[in-house]
Formats: sequence, C-alpha cells, structure tokens
Amino acid sequence: MRTLLILPCLVLCLAWPVTSMAEDAPPEAPAWSELSRDQQSVLEPLSEEWNDLPEKRRAHLLRMAERWKGMDADERAALNHRLERWQSMSPEERERMKSRAQHLRSLSPEERQELRQRWERYRDLPDEKQERLRERWQEMTPEEREAWRERRGRHH
Repeated sequence: MRTLLILPCLVLCLAWPVTSMAEDAPPEAPAWSELSRDQQSVLEPLSEEWNDLPEKRRAHLLRMAERWKGMDADERAALNHRLERWQSMSPEERERMKSRAQHLRSLSPEERQELRQRWERYRDLPDEKQERLRERWQEMTPEEREAWRERRGRHH
C-alpha cells in the first residue's frame, strides 16, 4: 500500500519543472554563513548539516528555496507533505523511489503524458474501486506484476 502512496509523489515530480545546470559551470553552493538571511530562514532545518552536504545537493536545495519563496500556502503545504513522506521512508524505500524517478525521467514526453492520464483516471475512481485495485496489486507476485505491465506496454 505504501508503494501506491508513493506514486502521486512521482507523478508530481514529473509535473514539476526540472532544472539543470551547465556541466562545465560549478554549482553555486555557498557555506551556511554566506547564505542570505532569507535563504537561511527557508533552509533552517538543514543548518547543522549544511556545510557537510555535497555541493550539488546544496545547489539543488538553494534552487528549491527560491521556488519556495514563490509558492502560495497550498503549494507549500503540498511540498511539506511530500517532504514529510520522504523523511518517513526507509532507506530501501528511498532507493526504490530514486530508481523509479530515474525511470520516469527516461520516458518520452508522450509516455509521461499517458502516465499522467492513467493516474488521473485512477484518481477519478471511487475510493472503494481504488482500494480493490490496491489490494489486487498487493496480492500479485512480482512476476504477475511484470506480466501486467507488459500487457499494457509499460516496463519497470
């Protein structure tokens, strides 16, 4: 069941604009003392470990802090919910999520759109039907799940 709860997070990650840095440009990742007060305020939960984080991670977090400033209350609440869910996951669950996210990023725009549409159809189902589908999925063996995916032209 927890796996199915993770799917909305993945779909939201797909919808979130992805930014990339030029490969030859080093990430902008200043030390904690060099951050502005505004940045420190947003990133305060990471203050103790900030300087020990890898530069790429700090640069990513700085970009997220910039996005945070532009979010309304509902968007911030949704992001907080996703972050809390991430923090509650075991290391194994996090690795599965990272693997799935990497797979989703490898999909073509058309495949991602199809996935979004399937997710929306699922979300439109009555709660009872969603629960039956979750239970059926949980009862399947890994082999049955893979066969189901292949019948629908999807892999992973």
